[in-house]
Amino acid sequence: MNFSIYISMLCLIAAALVHEKTSALTIASYARSTDCGGSSATVRGTFSVDPVGSNSVSLSASGIHVDEDLDYPLKAVVEIEKKVLWWWATVPCAYGYGSCTYNDVCEQFVAPSDLWPDCPIPSSTYNVQGVIDIPSTWIPSWLVGGDYRARIKLYKYSRQLGCNDLNFRI
Repeated sequence: MNFSIYISMLCLIAAALVHEKTSALTIASYARSTDCGGSSATVRGTFSVDPVGSNSVSLSASGIHVDEDLDYPLKAVVEIEKKVLWWWATVPCAYGYGSCTYNDVCEQFVAPSDLWPDCPIPSSTYNVQGVIDIPSTWIPSWLVGGDYRARIKLYKYSRQLGCNDLNFRI
């Protein structure tokens, strides 16, 4: 590795480590997901996120179809990639954020009752709308800003129940 590149990387890392807590990261613009589970998926539908102020996003979904009662254990596999120059790099799982596997969504995430019902989730068609606050971070926004794509898959044991893709910018 070229010595000047090595020093530059060390400076970037040092700046990130000593940077004071920044304001919340924000989704830069409206983003809408696409359903990648197919017409036979148990959970089908799309959602959208829209920035609301500097530290929250509006989440809305209409016509989320759940064809069977969803009970424990529900596993979510989240894969997030960030565009770096000309390729996509996987964002690793750190402290429960990034490309993570959540083995029991019902236990790990308790949604506000106005957003989504608690587990078990009865089969039905749901319309969801609410505002989600984005916490502040210790990572400077200039380091995490950019284009991202995410794929979220929902499983019951080894059977895939649903899938959604989302492209967004921070």
